[in-house]
Amino acid sequence: MTTKFFDNLSFDLLVLLKKGKGRDVIVNVGKGTESKPFELHSGILYVRCPYFSNELDKLDYNEEHIKEINKPDISVDVFQVIIMYIYGGIISFENMDSNIIFESLMIANEFQLSELAKYIENYLIQHHEFWIHTNFSKIYRATIENDSLGTLQKYCVKVAAENPDLIFDSDDFTTLPEGAFVSILERDDLQMSEAKIWDLVIKWGIAQNPSLPPNQNQWSDLDFLILKTTLKNCLPLIRFFQFTGEEVLDKLRPYQKILDPNLWTDIMTRFMAPNKSISSVVLPPRKLIYKSQVNDELNFTMLPSPIQNHSPSPIQNHSPSPIQNQSLQRFELNSNIISTKHATEIVSWIDRTEYRSDEVIPYRFNLLTRGSRDGFNGKSFHRMCKGKDYTLMVLKVNGSGEILGGFNPLRIPTEKERTWLSTHDSFIFSLKNNDRSILSRVARSERAIWNNSVEFYGPHFSNEDLVMLGDFQTEKRCFSRFRHYEKAIRNTNAKFSVDEYEVFQLQHLITTEIPGA
Repeated sequence: MTTKFFDNLSFDLLVLLKKGKGRDVIVNVGKGTESKPFELHSGILYVRCPYFSNELDKLDYNEEHIKEINKPDISVDVFQVIIMYIYGGIISFENMDSNIIFESLMIANEFQLSELAKYIENYLIQHHEFWIHTNFSKIYRATIENDSLGTLQKYCVKVAAENPDLIFDSDDFTTLPEGAFVSILERDDLQMSEAKIWDLVIKWGIAQNPSLPPNQNQWSDLDFLILKTTLKNCLPLIRFFQFTGEEVLDKLRPYQKILDPNLWTDIMTRFMAPNKSISSVVLPPRKLIYKSQVNDELNFTMLPSPIQNHSPSPIQNHSPSPIQNQSLQRFELNSNIISTKHATEIVSWIDRTEYRSDEVIPYRFNLLTRGSRDGFNGKSFHRMCKGKDYTLMVLKVNGSGEILGGFNPLRIPTEKERTWLSTHDSFIFSLKNNDRSILSRVARSERAIWNNSVEFYGPHFSNEDLVMLGDFQTEKRCFSRFRHYEKAIRNTNAKFSVDEYEVFQLQHLITTEIPGA
């Protein structure tokens, strides 16, 4: 039987690294005041790192029997990660900035440390998903340029298919290499209409040929041929038979010359004689998935509340009737953040009507969680709120005293998943005491709510508009950035921490009690 004492071996090698005895290599990393020389041992570098093995063979020893390597583009923090792995086989990313972890991945890949690179890829995906989404364009391009980062590359392609705006809304998407662009277009689960995909394909193709006249009406047959040649690997991936008649006229017809004549004939045939056979390949429609639609229907059926209406019916009065008012109990609000006046204003937004401040609003605010009571983190949020619908989140910003919040009519998933939830009825807001409050309804319903059950993630209204991350109270990671809702609710994008936050479940009170019965 063989016994392996790896812990002691790792410890002893790290002691050797610290004391520097027997060192014969100096690696200078960083620039200026942010630079540092690392005194290392060629024997360890030879057997532990292919990159250093090759580099050291190219160098001669100086008079002090030292080989010196300069790596000014590597930061001290990143190289510390690398060298701890090389000597001790240990790694710790706890409380480390996401950018440092990503840079460590890139250097691990450059140094051909495949074991370390693979570990960091998986670590980023599992623990820094939101950061990947926030910096998606940079990360996706890095994986394209480094085919060895296969795990992260596959993940990014999947994310791009599920959240195409992350890549296509970026200013530089037209600089994507053809292979990367094609890898997204060929996905059956690309969550985007075919007409929008077509617009992006044309935009990308034109960007590859800056010599094309800016006015398409001035294009020659040669210009169309140039575009067709550029898009030869993209055009077969378009689901042409999923276009509406209006889209065919407005979007396809102007570029008819880049399509195969037989394909254009079949497109026309499909609209004029749908039952007639065609020879072109008909690709299946993309699988557009909006997971929350089923939940929406169930919630609206189970809770006969004014919440279910996107706009008030002309014949429906949302205000409580005199009968209801007499049977409802006096409104009570258990909140450290909002007043009954605030609550009345919020309910008015939910019902899309106006309640007077002296009315008894037909809702009960059931407190699900409070930061000062249950904890300021995603773990407590998911524990206390999963499975609940019609939730109202409010928070008080540290330092400014701002009161921000959001309403989510959808059920918070109980299963561990990362998904977009779609609804037309969510909104975010900023409450004022003296000035007018700001109401911002969702503008892009399929990006209304981002759900991630990982403990790091708290409530998310889209992935930008109102987000709570990390430890809400001690870390400045919460933020509100205008994107998928109608308007900004803050005049700054700065990250913040909170003094307090609460989540309520709103219960609509319905009664059939008759006075005097």
